[in-house]
Amino acid sequence: MKLNTNAIIVANTKGGTGKSTLSTMVLPVVFGDNKEITIYEVDSSKNKNIFKNSKLNFQVINTSIGAEETLDNVYFDALAEDENRLNIVDCGAGEDTVKVLNHIKQSSFDGLTYFIPFQDDSDQTQNVFNTINMIKESDPRGQIYFVFNEAVSLKQDEVEQQFHNLFKEYESGERSGKGKIAELISQVDGFFFVRKTTIFTPLKNIDQTTLYDRYPLALHIDNNIAQYRAEWMKEIKEMNLSRAEGQKKLSQKLEVHRLAKKMIDFRNELREMFLGEDNCEYEYELEEIDELEELSTYLEAEEEEK
Repeated sequence: MKLNTNAIIVANTKGGTGKSTLSTMVLPVVFGDNKEITIYEVDSSKNKNIFKNSKLNFQVINTSIGAEETLDNVYFDALAEDENRLNIVDCGAGEDTVKVLNHIKQSSFDGLTYFIPFQDDSDQTQNVFNTINMIKESDPRGQIYFVFNEAVSLKQDEVEQQFHNLFKEYESGERSGKGKIAELISQVDGFFFVRKTTIFTPLKNIDQTTLYDRYPLALHIDNNIAQYRAEWMKEIKEMNLSRAEGQKKLSQKLEVHRLAKKMIDFRNELREMFLGEDNCEYEYELEEIDELEELSTYLEAEEEEK
């Protein structure tokens, strides 16, 4: 898929659909290679972002006191077609999303790219179509993409079962490919799946960073795992631990590699889904800080929470 702009609007008039996760964890690793990424969080309550350790730029758009100038700047970058920038607008639910789309309409912004995330919640179905209609009214030339969020499987029968509210015929109560899904497909430019994963929770809640930030480190660990294993064993021996304590310590270190593998696989799956890439090469540079120790720290903290 080729984006027609460097400005992405993530919208849904229903809360709890995964707009923020899509904006912060997914889209940057898909479209943000070698770009300056800014995530605009639309929030009338003026909540600040929680990704304090992220290299991404975060700005809060407070719709209650006016957001016109900020949204105008986003559209400026879109018109400039600066390939070194990626702007993602994470719309809030309800009135916040409505205000953003109304501003787009009033300002005659056009040709933007929209992603609408959807989870397996029956209450979200009508909101999806309401959001599509609002986008089409606000930006007739916009590209609209639908995202099946937190899909437990990519198999057709299991997708239909999980998202049955889109696939079933409401009149008969029987699942059918001719249900709401047919109407949905006719109104959007494409659709994607984001698989359900456990890697976001420690990144967000403990490490306070994103997959985009941690992917380079994950790749470095996986590419140099033999060296890391040797260093881990050397460190454990120098600690004079008992055999049981040493085994536990090594298990914690190996969990770092397992998490790194999950990050790599998930990132590559996303790139293949959204961009059609089979194997994604990536050039990385690590900061001169012990990021591996940071990764180990939040893994250990997550283990303690269990």
